[in-house]
Amino acid sequence: MFDHLVKIEADSKLIIYRIYEDGRQELFTSIEIPKNDNEEFDKDLFSAIAKRLGEDILIDSPKGREAFKI
Repeated sequence: MFDHLVKIEADSKLIIYRIYEDGRQELFTSIEIPKNDNEEFDKDLFSAIAKRLGEDILIDSPKGREAFKI
């Protein structure tokens, strides 16, 4: 079994690692965060990134797939 660790890098990437019981880390995926040139909060951009992040973690998680019958 494993958990997930999400890091936000300075170069605007979300990095998702699998963290195993023995402490080993394995890169699962990275997601580019698009630049928001608008000075205001972009709800649609935020929703799209959050949805992708959540889907990636749930699909990769054995317990998540079991819970949602994926």
